[in-house]
Amino acid sequence: MSKFEIPAGYVKDADGNLIKEENLTAQQREEDALWPRAKALHDEIARFKYDSMKAVEDLVERMIRNHGIKKFERIQGNVQFITVDGQYRVQRAIDKLIEVDSSIEVARQKFTLYLQAIQETAGKDAGEFLDNAFDMKDGKVNVARLIDICNKDIKHPLYISAVQALRKAMFVSGTKAYLRFYQRNKDNGWDPMPLQFSSIEPQGPEESANDEATQATAEA
Repeated sequence: MSKFEIPAGYVKDADGNLIKEENLTAQQREEDALWPRAKALHDEIARFKYDSMKAVEDLVERMIRNHGIKKFERIQGNVQFITVDGQYRVQRAIDKLIEVDSSIEVARQKFTLYLQAIQETAGKDAGEFLDNAFDMKDGKVNVARLIDICNKDIKHPLYISAVQALRKAMFVSGTKAYLRFYQRNKDNGWDPMPLQFSSIEPQGPEESANDEATQATAEA
């Protein structure tokens, strides 16, 4: 028998000892019963994520192939699909993963030159947003803040030169796809349908049955 194989009717404790299931306390049984259901739910969500992402990808490819819809080729932003009854929306978003290389130090120095140039005419807090943008946490800068300073409408030539250096230091290291689901609300807007465990409000069987009955009545 393999050392990893647990005989029927036994469980293994944290120290590797075999314990008969009949010798477990009621509390131990209840605690152990939580894990299999969580694992099954995790696996189901993983399969759903794969199936739904693939379904969207296949749909986009089929629309390009059958109808020549060029706007779907090499999609960089969001693609959304709405159900026939207009009550549900599926949105696929592809976000770029942006990183910076060591040449960011050149950009930092250029921004310093810009701050020195405006020191006499601007307040002492004028460059605070730049200092915050280059603050490092765990050895990394906040890319969102760097993008923000690139998008500011500042016409000073030193600032423009610094932004150009910063853009050269930033590169796309990959992309990440997200799939989001929405349900139309009574105000004709869209409410997100959270699939993250922490974002979902607990709902018992009775509440779920009431929701289904209410929806059926509304559709009748």
